Amino acid sequence: MKSPLTFEIDPDKGLVVGTINSQELGPYVGRWKMGPSTSYLLTFEREGSTPVSTAGLMVGELLFTGIIRDASLIEFFNLLAENRRSGVLVAIRGNIKRSIFFKDGDIRFASSNVENERLGSILYRFGFITEEQKKEVLSVRSAKHIGELLIERNYLTPSQLYKAIKIQIQEICYSTILFKNGAFYFYELLGDVPSKIRFMARDILMEGVRRMDELSYFKTKIPSLDVVPVMVNPAWKEQENVSVHERDVLHLIDGKRSISEIARETKLGEFDTLKIIYNLMQAGFIKLKSAPRTVRSDGDKDGLSEEQRLLRRIVKVYSYVFKMLQRRIGARVDLVETVQSYLEQSGEPFGKFFASHPMGKGFTIDMDALDEFITEGDGRASLRSLERILRDAVQFVLFTAGLSLSEEVEGMLEEIGEELTYGNG
Repeated sequence: MKSPLTFEIDPDKGLVVGTINSQELGPYVGRWKMGPSTSYLLTFEREGSTPVSTAGLMVGELLFTGIIRDASLIEFFNLLAENRRSGVLVAIRGNIKRSIFFKDGDIRFASSNVENERLGSILYRFGFITEEQKKEVLSVRSAKHIGELLIERNYLTPSQLYKAIKIQIQEICYSTILFKNGAFYFYELLGDVPSKIRFMARDILMEGVRRMDELSYFKTKIPSLDVVPVMVNPAWKEQENVSVHERDVLHLIDGKRSISEIARETKLGEFDTLKIIYNLMQAGFIKLKSAPRTVRSDGDKDGLSEEQRLLRRIVKVYSYVFKMLQRRIGARVDLVETVQSYLEQSGEPFGKFFASHPMGKGFTIDMDALDEFITEGDGRASLRSLERILRDAVQFVLFTAGLSLSEEVEGMLEEIGEELTYGNG
């Protein structure tokens, strides 16, 4: 197991740092200052910066910090609500950063660096605007916010913008609660939150927990939002117990629209649409097929499809992880050979592929051959299978070498897995 960094504060020698592999200090390079500490516990903050997306607001002292494990943020949410705390909760996992602003225990605002959770994406995902309208306003160079530009062009009404901002705050909060690992910080907030929107933290928490529970069932049957539902039993028209929202969804199932497209057209949102699709599958009215593969427009420099882009990201991330493990293990073990052997024995469908297309030096993979293999397979489902096999190979290496991954790397891998299932974030 990896040894933790230790140091000693000596009254004569000052700070004495123990022996540690310099490569493990890579993410921490820079200047640090001591945060709020006691004689038992020391905390440090990176000097000159803060992880919080403040949206123009000023933050003060760091009041709490901790590690997220097994969705432990649920307990901290409850603590903030029960004690009517004010401040900014920042949750970080890998490259994902989400900030939630509390005032007297209520949630007043939220921000995120996840593209899928930006206001323009929320407006599009929930059917308020079209993709063309979104692209049009995003191409405009203006100091005005996207909401103002959309209202000026009569693409959006003020009431629709208000609803979308509320949805954005909720979606960021739900995604934050779903974090299974990472780190969190809670900062003092200087001044008031400009937002007039208010959510009771307890209501957000209860809905977040419900989603966490139900998503575990959805994932067993629905691989991604890109799959296309197909009608197999039109008898639903005669059923009296089919709800209005279920009928709205059923009317749009034509064997061409994906779940994400149905969610936009019904304006139900992705989670509620997923739930309806799941229930209709259980009732035997519909089944799923893979989404058609769409190549990006000529305006994109690489001309790759979404699946090809995601495939390259998977390979890049796992190659990085394997290289990092090779450095930690040292030259005594040829990790390429170890990983290659494991992949060949992984069974269908990828065992034969890696047997005929072995990994090269530096954990490289023949991308042309892999592209073709994925295309002949089941699209996004094949990508999920590949990611699962590569993750198993990482776990095998960790087990045999007695190593563990850092929280940051664990976050990177979890981020990839979630993107494969339900898009970004």
